[in-house]
Amino acid sequence: ENSWAWVFQNEGGTYVFFDRSRGIKAVEKHFPQHFSDSIIVSDRHSTYSTMETGGRQVCLAHLLRNLEYLNQLDEGQSWSRDFQQLLREAIKTRPSCREPLPDAHVAEKFRQRAEKLIDIDLSMLDGEFEKLRHGIAKVKDYLFTFLRVNDVPPDNNASERAVRIIKVKQKVSGCFRTVLGADNYARLHSIMDTAHKNGQSQYHALLA
Repeated sequence: ENSWAWVFQNEGGTYVFFDRSRGIKAVEKHFPQHFSDSIIVSDRHSTYSTMETGGRQVCLAHLLRNLEYLNQLDEGQSWSRDFQQLLREAIKTRPSCREPLPDAHVAEKFRQRAEKLIDIDLSMLDGEFEKLRHGIAKVKDYLFTFLRVNDVPPDNNASERAVRIIKVKQKVSGCFRTVLGADNYARLHSIMDTAHKNGQSQYHALLA
C-alpha cells in the first residue's frame, strides 16, 4: 500500500508523518488549527491552497524546473526563459531568509514584470505553456512573499532535505514492513532532525 511522507519544518524543528491521503484531511489529523499564524512555503500542490495560513510563498525552485521543461519543449520561444530570468533575478536579490529585506519598491517591480509575462497570450504554443501560465496566474500573489516578509525563503529546499533520508531508506529496503514501523521511523526522524537543528546530540535526544 502506498502512503505519502509529509514534512512540516522550520529552522527550529521538523515534524514528519505518513498518511495514505495527500489531501487536507491528512494535514488536519496533525494540525487541526491549520497555520493561521504561519507562512507556508510549498510547491503548487492543491492541498496547500486549502490550508488556513497567514500567507504563502510558492517554491521558486519548483517553478524554475517547470520552466526548464518548457525551454526544452520549444527552444524557439522565449517566454519560459524570460520568466526564469525574472525568478533568478528575484532570488539573487534575497537568496535566503537570513538576508535583509530589500526596499518595498523592489518587490513591486518584480510583481509588475511577472504580471506582464502572465498576461501574454501563449495559445500559439504547445498546450503545456498555457497550462503553466494559468497555474502561475493562480499563485501570482505568492511569488515574491520572500521579498516582503522576514524569515521566508524563496524555496522549500529545507523540506526537501528533511525527507531525503526517507527516500534513501526506500531505495535500500524498498518499503516499510508495517504501518507502525513507518510511524515510529517518522517520529524518530522528527526527533533527530529537530535535535540537529538546535545543536543538540541526536543520540541523547533519542535517549531522552
